[in-house]
Parts: sequence; C-alpha cells; structure tokens
Amino acid sequence: MSLDDQDYAEKRDFIRMFINAPVDYAIADTGDWQSGIGKDLSGGGLSFSTEGTLSEGDKVDVKLQPITPVTPPLEAKVTVIRIDQNEDGKSIISTKIDRITS
Repeated sequence: MSLDDQDYAEKRDFIRMFINAPVDYAIADTGDWQSGIGKDLSGGGLSFSTEGTLSEGDKVDVKLQPITPVTPPLEAKVTVIRIDQNEDGKSIISTKIDRITS
C-alpha cells in the first residue's frame, strides 16, 4: 500500500501520541516560565494548551513532565507554528521541535 492509499492521518512523517502531561514553557532566554497541559507529541512537534500568550514564530523553551515515571522528561527548543482557541478560551499552541536539549 502506498501513502496515497492511506488515510490522511496516516501520511504524517511521525506518529502523533496523545498525552496529558504538564508542560512548562518560556519564550527563549526570558526565564519567564508559564504552565500548560501537553496535548500531543510527535517526532516533529508538540502541542499544548495554555492560558498564556504566545505568537506565531516565537522561539520557546519547553519542559514536558510525563505523568508516569517510565517515561523520561523532555526538554526542547521549539518554534510556534500555529495558535488556535479551544471552547474554554485557552490557546492551543502547535510547535515544531527545533532541538531536543535533554
């Protein structure tokens, strides 16, 4: 089966894993950390919800703290590529992972 025969969701370069884990983030080099909740993670990106404010193109440091001790924490440098609003008024921040730092 070729990629053309697969559903659109399966044509992604990386499989998306749905997560529900705390995320701390700060615009790079500001030290002004805020909190959010991780929504999904793939080899190429991360999305999270937050009440905070970010803009497309922002360079952001993120720290993902998985709920289970089996999964190690993730620290990365990301770029905001899209911002959507969910039904409760929080921002859904979609990012591209630029570099994993730990």
